[in-house]
Amino acid sequence: MERTVLHSDMNNFFASVECLSRPEIRFKPVIVCGKTEDRHGIVLAKNNVAKRLGVSTGEPIKQADKKCGGAVKINPDFDKYVLYSKIAGEIYNEYTDQVESFGIDECWLEISGGSKFGEAAANDIRRRIKKETGLTVSIGVSFTKTFAKLCSDLKKPDAVTSVRRSDFREKIWPLPCNALLGVGDVTNRKLNSLYIHTIGDLAQSQPSFLSSRLGKNGKQLWAYANGYDTSPISYFGESIPLKSISNGMTIGNDLYANEQIRAMVGILADGAAMKLRSQNAVCKTVGVNFRTTDLNYIQRQIRLDSYTDISSVITKAAYDIYKQSFPEPHIFRSLTVRLSDLVPKSRVYSQTDLFGFEENLTRAGQLDCAVDEIRNKFGTDSVIRGSALCLNCQNIGRKIP
Repeated sequence: MERTVLHSDMNNFFASVECLSRPEIRFKPVIVCGKTEDRHGIVLAKNNVAKRLGVSTGEPIKQADKKCGGAVKINPDFDKYVLYSKIAGEIYNEYTDQVESFGIDECWLEISGGSKFGEAAANDIRRRIKKETGLTVSIGVSFTKTFAKLCSDLKKPDAVTSVRRSDFREKIWPLPCNALLGVGDVTNRKLNSLYIHTIGDLAQSQPSFLSSRLGKNGKQLWAYANGYDTSPISYFGESIPLKSISNGMTIGNDLYANEQIRAMVGILADGAAMKLRSQNAVCKTVGVNFRTTDLNYIQRQIRLDSYTDISSVITKAAYDIYKQSFPEPHIFRSLTVRLSDLVPKSRVYSQTDLFGFEENLTRAGQLDCAVDEIRNKFGTDSVIRGSALCLNCQNIGRKIP
């Protein structure tokens, strides 16, 4: 029996919920965004009216104002969004117990044995959510999670789009690479520089060539493009291991001095490492995302020699990334430290004992555990790095974690 996967995406979710709560703004341009006075003035969601005026998710509010200056701006109310998400989840669970969330407004469903390749179930779900919540969803139907996700993006709002194994080359291969899950802006630019512009180009490339240019992600994207995604859909409520951990901050005042950046990297790396330890996991890759004052993102990462959850090791790696990437001083608006290649700590055994290195790491680990215990008991700001004090003096605009 052919596998059938649905991907349901609630249309303009945050903005749609706000319009339901306030019917008088439904036909006005509506933007859900952070507080502009806190420098979080980024569009988180917009309704169809704002979308038709050219507003896009992720752009600065100042830029959106030029397109529709009279838009209704609303701060997000996540408690309200969670409530609607739970209602939709209850509907999904009536059709299958294999429901895997992909954010608050998206999820995959494993459907087997349905008529019309699952389209009947998808349309039934779409109509029920609209009737019972007032919201609309777009649902993709296909034989892999990747293609189902792609299909849900092809027709919006309030639509069902399907792709079968027999016609995916005709329907999906002509699409640009960045329509495929896992191809972000950076990866898309790399692929385009290799004259790979469509999903078909990607599918017909040599896996070894892609791996040599993109690492292990290259072979995975090749498999996705060819319909070889066999990843399962978890059961409702099942715990899914984290694939990465990030800790970022948008700063009240721009960072420009090395000592400020060193301090901020230390704070963010320390927080990410603490979360890593709380998951009983260790990481092999440390990355840093830099956001400049003109809102451009620069991403860099390095692979460590061994797995670790030690704050000092992760902090040093993150600051080394900064020094190697920016020999000359730069000004940044936000920083994010990202830990990836995670595995359970129980799988990793230290084999290093040269020159007391293992002993030093053990002591560092004991120190981290002691700090974690104090923070868990008395709050995250009960122990802070000494370097963070310079940021307080610089009036960064946020309490140091």
